[in-house]
Amino acid sequence: TINIKPNAKKIFKYLSTSYRYLDMDEETFFDKIYHIPKASYTIIDSDFTMKSKKYWELKNFNTYVKSDNEIIDEFRELLIDSVRLRLRSDVPVGCFLSGGMDSTSITSIAYKILNNPIKTFSGITGEEKGVYDESEYIDEVINDVNADSKYIKADPTNIFDTIDEMLDYHDEPVCTVSWYGLYLIVKNMKDEGVPVVLNGHGGDELLSGYWYHYQYNFFDLKNENSLDYEISSWHKNHNRNL
Repeated sequence: TINIKPNAKKIFKYLSTSYRYLDMDEETFFDKIYHIPKASYTIIDSDFTMKSKKYWELKNFNTYVKSDNEIIDEFRELLIDSVRLRLRSDVPVGCFLSGGMDSTSITSIAYKILNNPIKTFSGITGEEKGVYDESEYIDEVINDVNADSKYIKADPTNIFDTIDEMLDYHDEPVCTVSWYGLYLIVKNMKDEGVPVVLNGHGGDELLSGYWYHYQYNFFDLKNENSLDYEISSWHKNHNRNL
């Protein structure tokens, strides 16, 4: 048996810093219980000794000499191949579809590879078009790939009916309330008999989709004539300061 105690240090970090820094280390909310390090796997021997080995590491971009076009072509090939590999399943496969670039790309690639309609699951949270409801963009993709689509509408008034059950599966606090909508979608997928899902999670991290990623781009442009233009355009598009 394990004497489970709360990890006060982790709890303090969670409460005092942005939720985006929740998984910056291997510590969990439980004392002396740790995550497996990122991009690593862990081997447990017969005597219960554990060793973690790193299987991937980000390349040093200072030595990456390919042109932009070469990088784009390579990324496209890797993305298509990744979707192809994950479609090899002996059970039904579906796609999360938010209408954004990430899930739209994956859904479209899956359709072209399968040459058949794929089942999609989309969460919507409101009625006001373009603010909380992105069904306009979702419908465009559904019509384009002839998807077998399912909409799941999250009702905020019901969140307290399911929050305890949802947190039981996570074993720790979640970072945003958006997990509630995701939980409802996954639960619906199970009811529909679709146990495997492809989704666009990780796309923002990979392709600099969050607003603070622009700061790194601005730093790279600090000696370029385009810096002022990029900053003003960013401010106009997002209506916020850095």
